[in-house]
Parts: sequence; C-alpha cells; structure tokens
Amino acid sequence: MDTSPLRIGYCLSLSGGLASNGKTAQLAHQIWRERVNASGGLLERPIELVCLDDQTNPKLVAELYQRLLDVEKVDVVGRLWRQLRRAGDAVDLSLREGEAIAH
Repeated sequence: MDTSPLRIGYCLSLSGGLASNGKTAQLAHQIWRERVNASGGLLERPIELVCLDDQTNPKLVAELYQRLLDVEKVDVVGRLWRQLRRAGDAVDLSLREGEAIAH
C-alpha cells in the first residue's frame, strides 16, 4: 500500500484585497490536516497541503492550477471550479492516469 503523503493542491488569496479571508481559510485547512494526520491520515496516507497564493488576482488562477498539476505534481486539486469561473480562464484539466480532481 502507498504510504507516501497524499498531496492536495489548491490556491488561496494570501495577499491582496482578500488576504484576510485566505489566511483564515489556510489556518482552518492546516488544523484539518493536523487532525486528519493525527488520526492516521486519509486512505492511510498523511496529508500534505500545497497552497499557492493567487494574490487576489483572477488572472493568475489558471496558471497556478496548471503549476499544481504539472510542476508540483499534486495528487488532487481542490477549490478549483469557483476560482476558475472567477478567473474566466481555461486550464487543461483533462484527467491523466492516476489523477483526480476534487471540488
């Protein structure tokens, strides 16, 4: 069984006009990760969160999600659809073998 960390990637506004909301959400995500990992992880794998700052700039979102998939090699991306609608940009999210998208 795979025991490597389950890498979950997503974007938040950690700077710019919505930074206070993003930082609050990031803290909640970190608390969730700590609790899940303390109880044995998810699917018996520890959680690793990969959070990128979209700088409250919708024009960056599509590029950041592409980076999560292609560079950061996360297992799952989350909070995607609302942000991409906000960005109005397209990103190639065709599923490749072994990839999953959570929303």
